[in-house]
Amino acid sequence: MNNINYKIISLSENTIQLLEKLRYNAYGMDPNSFPVEKTYHTKQLKEGKYLVFGCFLNNQLVGACYTSKTHNSLYIEQLFIKKEYQNTQLHLGTNLLIYILENKQIVEDYFQTKFNYSYLDNYKDTTNLYQSIGYHKTGTIMKKRI
Repeated sequence: MNNINYKIISLSENTIQLLEKLRYNAYGMDPNSFPVEKTYHTKQLKEGKYLVFGCFLNNQLVGACYTSKTHNSLYIEQLFIKKEYQNTQLHLGTNLLIYILENKQIVEDYFQTKFNYSYLDNYKDTTNLYQSIGYHKTGTIMKKRI
């Protein structure tokens, strides 16, 4: 039986590198192709611009979501799951996003802002997934009232 849980990840140098390596894995990229300590997202993480939620399977980090405040809305910057757990019946990415939306108060408290909408980038492979949980297409962005 799989033990799945979601929680906020405390950020440190090591944790940020682990997250970025996991993100590279999720997107099928070689973590040695570009130093993880120099990515745009590493800079944002270090500056506290993102609140990060992790997806843990049997106490191992297998996915994460970087959230931010953009135009007083909850923005899903990055949502990624380790390659071997993508497109499985566990639905880790979907459930992580649902968890964040259901617990938006945590994100609102972190950014000290009340959110009425959530936004994320629309990729053709993920449109149906996001629509299934209430997002609507608006150009290249998906939007959901929360």
